[in-house]
Amino acid sequence: MSLMNERSTRIHALSILLLFMLAVPAPRSFAEEPHPLNDSVQELMRRGEYEKALEQLKQTFNLFPYDESTRRNLAAVYAAIGRRQLDR
Repeated sequence: MSLMNERSTRIHALSILLLFMLAVPAPRSFAEEPHPLNDSVQELMRRGEYEKALEQLKQTFNLFPYDESTRRNLAAVYAAIGRRQLDR
């Protein structure tokens, strides 16, 4: 009988823990954080300094690999560098 009681207690404790985890809001992820480097990258891209922008984006990507704006900017820079090479 004690084994059943112990199992019931564990299930009850896990249920309470699960309810608590669902009730507490999750912290903001890195992907939601704004990155000031993206602003400077946008400026470098406007000036056509794609190689400098690429270097900054690589550093930002290493720190925040799930950031959507960094990924979009990386794609845009690689596309601009590719277009420039095709036009030569």
